[in-house]
Amino acid sequence: MSKVQSIEDLKQKCAEKNMPLEKMRFFIGEDRKEPKCFGVYQDERTGNWVVYKNKADGTRAVRYEGPDEARAAQEIWNKIGDEVKHRKDMHASPYDESVLREIYDQSGQTPSAGRGWPEEEFGVVAGEEAGGVTGKEPGGVTGKEFGVVPGREPEGASVKEPGESSGRVQRSVPSKVSSAPGKVSGRTSRSAPGKTSVSTSRRTSRKAPEGILGGILGIFSNTFSFIWNEFVLEHPFASLFFALVGTSLFLEFVFPSPQNGYYQVEDTVYYYLEDQWYMYDDSGDWVTSYVDLDDPEDYYLGDFYSEEYGTEAFEGTEYYGHYLEEKREKEKERENRDNDDYDNDYDDDDYDYDYDDWDADDTDWDTDW
Repeated sequence: MSKVQSIEDLKQKCAEKNMPLEKMRFFIGEDRKEPKCFGVYQDERTGNWVVYKNKADGTRAVRYEGPDEARAAQEIWNKIGDEVKHRKDMHASPYDESVLREIYDQSGQTPSAGRGWPEEEFGVVAGEEAGGVTGKEPGGVTGKEFGVVPGREPEGASVKEPGESSGRVQRSVPSKVSSAPGKVSGRTSRSAPGKTSVSTSRRTSRKAPEGILGGILGIFSNTFSFIWNEFVLEHPFASLFFALVGTSLFLEFVFPSPQNGYYQVEDTVYYYLEDQWYMYDDSGDWVTSYVDLDDPEDYYLGDFYSEEYGTEAFEGTEYYGHYLEEKREKEKERENRDNDDYDNDYDDDDYDYDYDDWDADDTDWDTDW
């Protein structure tokens, strides 16, 4: 994994690879205004690092803006890696010699003289006749492709001459047709004289319900079958996830959770914070408590303190201080996870490229990044 820790580190990495940054349209430490360029700089007013892309039409898309210099530098380094890989993929030959050699090694064959692929890969064997069709002929096919051995003609079958349309050679077998009364070709069925047998198999069917109710039931049945067969059975884990989310939303709608803030039930003031109730008791302290409210909104005072509540501000308690500390820890953990997402899968060797051949127009300048 190739990483950079700062803007200076980024510049050093680029210099080690002899990258012509201006030709590549990457500007480190510069706030360029013209179209078709990438850049990173520090905003003097806010102190934040800004990673941007100016698109072909001159509009700017900001990839990152914040205080983390390492993240800003890594964003640019990752993008350079993406652009290098993009150009390598563009100019890679679909008939790469190493790939072909691997195919030959696995198949036990070697390339035929003057050609990249063995003729047998395409069912054409030079000099071998197949029922009148020679492998040397343009469009010729081998007899082996269709089960025909050169020089041997299947009984009861004729082989097409060159130039005629040719297919799989099959022996013609006369179909047996019964002329007995009440019988038809293929399967037989008994029928009364003068009547024609229509079906040779028994099928049972249930009469569909009629009317509006039947139509509704039919639509429901078809919809359920489609969802079950096309989604649930094909994606069981995703189905379980959506079922749990749907159930949670339904329960939240039917039994809404209280929102953080102050509540008043008769003469008692409560505070709700992250699944925990607190009560302002007669001694003038906030203590943990519990209250069961059918409709919390009917008792809600607000999320900001007011002296009219006749209590001390809950925001000044140890409970609230502990809550803020945990919240900051969670935000820090989330930020660390986000930073890990900006790591790349490139090694330093992946940035090796003939940068003299770099064409900035190979970049897609119409996307946001």
